[in-house]
Amino acid sequence: MFDLASKFNGAASESQKALFLAAGEAMLARGGHGSPGVFIGFALPNIAVMIVSWVMYKSPPFGKLIAITGLAASFLLLAYVCMVTFIPFAGSFAMLMAVPGGLLYMCWMILYTRKMLILGR
Repeated sequence: MFDLASKFNGAASESQKALFLAAGEAMLARGGHGSPGVFIGFALPNIAVMIVSWVMYKSPPFGKLIAITGLAASFLLLAYVCMVTFIPFAGSFAMLMAVPGGLLYMCWMILYTRKMLILGR
């Protein structure tokens, strides 16, 4: 995108600017939310949270509540990402998973951070 922006700024004619503008819009459309181009970027953090939560589930200092919250949140958000990426017109149904997943994810972050601060003392 930076390369296209530089070329757009250095374009000599309006037709060249229109060409670079169209190329930039095509790149944005291809890599937008719900496209396979960004699937890995949305899926990997959720997989990482699943792994961390599973390790928390096995370790006594964190407790089961934090681990189960993280597992549920990451599962729901991963299901959402898979739905909007690979199932056409699943937007409304996918949002039913995204909302509780996002809320659980925020709760997990608060519980996790609080526990880390307590363990750090």
